[in-house]
Amino acid sequence: MVKNSSYWINSGINSLIERISILLFGITGFVLLVRLLDKESYGIWMLFLTIITLVETARHGFFKNPLIKNIHTSGEKPEDVQFASFIIHLVLNIAVALLLWGLSYQIEMLWDAPGMAELFLLNLIISVFQVIFFHGEYVSKGYMEFARSAWGYFSKGLFFVTPLAIHYVLKIPLTLYYVGVYYSIATILSAILMWIFTRKYFKLKQKFQLSIGWKLIHYGKYTLGTNLSAMLMRSTDTWMIGIYLNPIAVASYNVAVRIANLFELPSMALANILYPQAVKQSKIDGNDSFKKLYEVSVAAIIMIVTPLVIFAILFSDPIIYLLAGTQYAESADLLKITMLYGLIIPFNKQMGILLDAYGKAKINMFFTIRNTVINIILNAIAIPYFGVIGAAYATLSTFLIILVINQNYLNKHYNIKFLSVFNEMFQLIVKLKARLSSKPK
Repeated sequence: MVKNSSYWINSGINSLIERISILLFGITGFVLLVRLLDKESYGIWMLFLTIITLVETARHGFFKNPLIKNIHTSGEKPEDVQFASFIIHLVLNIAVALLLWGLSYQIEMLWDAPGMAELFLLNLIISVFQVIFFHGEYVSKGYMEFARSAWGYFSKGLFFVTPLAIHYVLKIPLTLYYVGVYYSIATILSAILMWIFTRKYFKLKQKFQLSIGWKLIHYGKYTLGTNLSAMLMRSTDTWMIGIYLNPIAVASYNVAVRIANLFELPSMALANILYPQAVKQSKIDGNDSFKKLYEVSVAAIIMIVTPLVIFAILFSDPIIYLLAGTQYAESADLLKITMLYGLIIPFNKQMGILLDAYGKAKINMFFTIRNTVINIILNAIAIPYFGVIGAAYATLSTFLIILVINQNYLNKHYNIKFLSVFNEMFQLIVKLKARLSSKPK
């Protein structure tokens, strides 16, 4: 139906390596930070990271998806497309970094988060290197060279975690400011390596063509809206805890969310290889492959995630103790709820990826805006009434409501039935068992 199996195997392995490196360094950094920083400082760092992650998510929507799509389908020279994307990316990223720095003191006062302004100043200083790193990633994935991107993320994680480990081993006190410094150094060094890894695609001697720029912006405005809304929905609970409660409550909640996010590895790995292939497939046979791609991709993720979710719920207390320590013991109850996100998110996430790939970016944007509004309303009701755990209840309820609405849309427009995913999952399990049993002992 799509590419032969070697594409999915090779791409899947490299994409999985990328996500595993992000996972391992993410766990290591998390474990070190919760032990090196006090609760307030860790909560402030997490609030800062939610904003940086929001910007990166917007970046992926506005630059990554349009670049990959137009390299394959626009009819323009690929080198002209990537150069136009790089110039727009550079200008807008510096502008956003300046804006965040200008608002940093107001943000610091809103969340009562001392030190936030210094972090945004560091973010401004490294803004050019951020563009180099992410443009290298996007171009390499546009050409389906996933290994280059994987090495870039590996280096970024290694450069950030290493100084934290030195602080921990040598028992050197660590401040919030120096966490920001190490994060900035890691970004600069990994950007240089990413350029080395992807320089054969990094064509910067072309003339900027305004027509291509407008084409990228026209498509990107919808995927930007989609990604921003999706990230706002995922950040709403954390931000509203910061507003209604305090950074210490943010720290307790974020520990549960961060651990739950670790189990999204299969979904993220598959998303990396699904989008560029779906773009090409949509050009070949239109909407005919949408149903099969959706059902198979969701089934594969649910098959892998389900036992992980059950395990994490059953052993939430020791997991929290092992990764975060006794000072975050209250996060165990939160983890039981946030882990359930992983059983619902794949149904909604894969739909969004395919809608973008099949030219329905505008529809997907409006869907994600709707989702964000629902989550804001539910969190605004639940957090003041239930406290920190109210954010988990509200976000889980949001995902369930979205699931019902989205499945109705998929059934109406693509003849996708909710139970079909589980039928595909059963078939995948049967094929996997047959393959394992056929191996010589």
